[in-house]
Amino acid sequence: MRLKAGIWVDAYLRRCAGEGLAVYLERRGDADAGAIFIKVDYLNGEIMVYAPAVSAFDADHDDRQWRQLTGPDPVGEGEAAQAIERQASFDPDIWVIVVEDRTGAALLDENMITEV
Repeated sequence: MRLKAGIWVDAYLRRCAGEGLAVYLERRGDADAGAIFIKVDYLNGEIMVYAPAVSAFDADHDDRQWRQLTGPDPVGEGEAAQAIERQASFDPDIWVIVVEDRTGAALLDENMITEV
């Protein structure tokens, strides 16, 4: 069974903080089923935005999987904000988490979907 979005977000925020990453909630979504987006700020003006890879969800383990919303390379803040706002125009209940991580991993590597 899939965890409610609010519970998953709380756990992810704690996990990141526990690993020494600066992390904060930029936008609070629907506590039950809001889609979660993660902005990874490389702290050099570049940002990667990750979106849920819904079709790749493993219902047996609640392993959320991620795809690169803005393409394979980091983008500037303006382009990242536009990508998030496009998503919010379809679904106003989204969550946005910002992780400051110079490595860009943001504890998501094991659940990343590679686009083909």
